[in-house]
Amino acid sequence: MIFSKFFNRSKSKDKSIEHNLLFAPNYLIKSEKLKDSIKYTFGGHSIICVEQKENNNSGLFFTYTRATKSNKLNLTDDETLHLGFQTVLDINYLILGTRKVLAQSKAGDLLTIYFKDGNSLNFTLESCSKVEQKRKEYACNLRARISEKDLKLFTTKLIESYTFELKKSNQIIKEPFSKDGKRKFREAAQSYLFVLNNHY
Repeated sequence: MIFSKFFNRSKSKDKSIEHNLLFAPNYLIKSEKLKDSIKYTFGGHSIICVEQKENNNSGLFFTYTRATKSNKLNLTDDETLHLGFQTVLDINYLILGTRKVLAQSKAGDLLTIYFKDGNSLNFTLESCSKVEQKRKEYACNLRARISEKDLKLFTTKLIESYTFELKKSNQIIKEPFSKDGKRKFREAAQSYLFVLNNHY
């Protein structure tokens, strides 16, 4: 097996990240049984947990990725938008962390994600449940339900830009994703879909 390279350590974003060799995004390096969950570590970038609860309130979520010790990826150069994935009770979500100009976004606002090949996906944002907001693993400002078809599109296409339609202020914000963020997000989606199909 040929190793590509180790990730370079930096003093900022990834100093506390678990570093692994850069294998294919869905290359499962190890799995670890914890008290009430199973943690899956993937090549280079993703730590994903399947939580197992007796009351059928199981969930699938990122513990962190190689870009940040968080369940979401920072996908913009100015850190205004963070995106990740979450599955709760068999419902898949795109979870959002919004900052700066996007901090005013609310449930009911519209998010459109554009892909490099011209495809796009439209989402109506909703609030997280109060139970999930209390849990560190599920922390996010807003979320949107996604189908497995949507998730598969994220695994095969590179995202390009996004548009937020803020209903309260009638404002439309359109910005590009960062160059590095586009690739990281596709890799994260690939790992997430792998766990969803094979282990959840």
